[in-house]
Amino acid sequence: MAKKILVLTGISVLLIACGGSGSDDHKVTFEDFTNTVKSQVGDTAIDCGTLPWGESQLEANTCMAESFNNDQQFYAFFEILSYDSTRYGSPVLTQSGELKIYYFDSGTISSGSISNRTCLNAEFSGNVDTSWEVVFLCDE
Repeated sequence: MAKKILVLTGISVLLIACGGSGSDDHKVTFEDFTNTVKSQVGDTAIDCGTLPWGESQLEANTCMAESFNNDQQFYAFFEILSYDSTRYGSPVLTQSGELKIYYFDSGTISSGSISNRTCLNAEFSGNVDTSWEVVFLCDE
């Protein structure tokens, strides 16, 4: 009996760790992602835009840089080129003053994911002409 319990417990742990709970999991949507990002900022945060892949990022990058240099909360959404899923990156200056980068992946096999990393000792790089990914310098 104890062996059966151990085996069932082990299988349950593996299923949960691999994302399978045996029930219909909620598919993480882009709306979930935007709500997560916006929950990190207050009502006065600057929306620097939502940019599809390939669109000029200069205006959004300038908005983020100016907001950052003025200690003004901001967020922006940048589509990331992906073959088989929808992916976005979102730099966010949070209410606590941390610069965080949130990521969304709609997933093709999984039910999608939202993750983030904190940009430690964030500094403006002086570069707004290229990708949003080089606007800020971070210690990793």
